[in-house]
Amino acid sequence: MVPLRAIDKLIMKRIIAVGSLWCLFIPIVFPQNRENTTGGDFVKRDEYNLNASGYNFDGKNDMEKLFFGNLNAPFEFIFYPFGEHFAPCGFRIIRTPSDTSYFLEIKHISNYRDANKMAFEEMKEKQKSQIIDIPVELINSLSRKDFNLICDYNRRILDDSVYTKIYSGILPKYKIETLSFTISNQFAEELYKKMASLIEKFKARGSPSAIVGGYSVTFRTVVEDEVWSLSINMPQGDALKMADLCRQIIEDADKNQLNEKEYIKLLE
Repeated sequence: MVPLRAIDKLIMKRIIAVGSLWCLFIPIVFPQNRENTTGGDFVKRDEYNLNASGYNFDGKNDMEKLFFGNLNAPFEFIFYPFGEHFAPCGFRIIRTPSDTSYFLEIKHISNYRDANKMAFEEMKEKQKSQIIDIPVELINSLSRKDFNLICDYNRRILDDSVYTKIYSGILPKYKIETLSFTISNQFAEELYKKMASLIEKFKARGSPSAIVGGYSVTFRTVVEDEVWSLSINMPQGDALKMADLCRQIIEDADKNQLNEKEYIKLLE
């Protein structure tokens, strides 16, 4: 049996993520016209923002749809940490209903570990109900062929797509907590501008580093009629600086200590 402490690792198998320490201070600047390099694997996408059904969500995974699924915001960031105790988190910047200012929405999963544990236990119960249990006294009466068929069936029930079985049952259990803050037009527009520039100019050089595990991030923005996204495992260069800044914004917002002047200074 898979130990309960491994639940999150199973669930987040495809969502490679981050170390546990947050940067308390970010001494960075964003140089102009600098080419970016990647750390690990990355995916860069340019798509239509709208399709026949409304907003185009083809480039979003299930977690991103859960966080930001009702629209493609001008700015979206999501952080996938590494380790069984850490939940994905993120934020987006959207216009107010009056379309005169911006507000920032921080997204967390408030019941991450409880939901993981519940989904794991439900999956194990389902597996248990599907297993063919052979009483010891009947084993010798089975032919070798029948015995092997039963063993193969039980092995598939226990091992086949364990991640998929857990993950498919967990998303509806997650409770998304949203913290909203009104922010200045200057901060929102400067952050948006830098994000669009980062994605547009991002170029990988050589081959990806041999990275096992680690964290990943996704940046997404809407530019005219397109939605641009960039997902990177263990970013480097300007992508790392932007990721660090976005993580700092989340941490500061959680403490109700947003510092727009500092962020704008870093962005400029």
